[in-house]
Amino acid sequence: MAPASVEGVPPTVVDLRRAPRVPFLGALLVVGVLAASAGYGACTSRSVPIGVIGGVLAVVFLLCLVALPGVLRTRRLVIDHEGVRLERGGRRPEWRVAWTELAGVGLVRNDRERQRIARRFRANPLGNVPPGVVAVTVSVELVPTGTEAVRRHPEMARYLRLGHGEAWRVPLIVSMGEPLPIADALRRRRPDLWRGERSGPALLG
Repeated sequence: MAPASVEGVPPTVVDLRRAPRVPFLGALLVVGVLAASAGYGACTSRSVPIGVIGGVLAVVFLLCLVALPGVLRTRRLVIDHEGVRLERGGRRPEWRVAWTELAGVGLVRNDRERQRIARRFRANPLGNVPPGVVAVTVSVELVPTGTEAVRRHPEMARYLRLGHGEAWRVPLIVSMGEPLPIADALRRRRPDLWRGERSGPALLG
């Protein structure tokens, strides 16, 4: 029987929203004001260039409004004594996998992609890549104990990968440049299941 999860360790909650709320709302407000100002200026001065600029800003503003629900919607990864789960603000998590159903856990990071983009921008690899050049992208790999565990989780079927042994690889995209406490949380919670980190395309198999 696998050891129990480490007791006394508080749950780790990782915010996985695509962008921080405050900066996004601030940008939305600025774009809205600029679009309104350009529209008013075009109407009063009958200037075609100002009208074109106002139209472009209006389209950007509408696109931001369409994306707003996704930004505000709760999306977080929770690692606790029971297992790993993904929450979206509802009464039930989108998925939940218990430690007893896992034979291993690990991470796949996009370090090579960051290095490639750093070279493209003529920057030093990794550490000196300016924030915002590339998002920190990580896939959490959850290795099920067997076919019975896979059968109990049909909601995880879209994450099942066979390239490095049968595993659920769940892509997680976080804010630009933010550090991820996921590895430390998994290692601290279940060191017996931890398989480490490796570099690779986090979104692909």
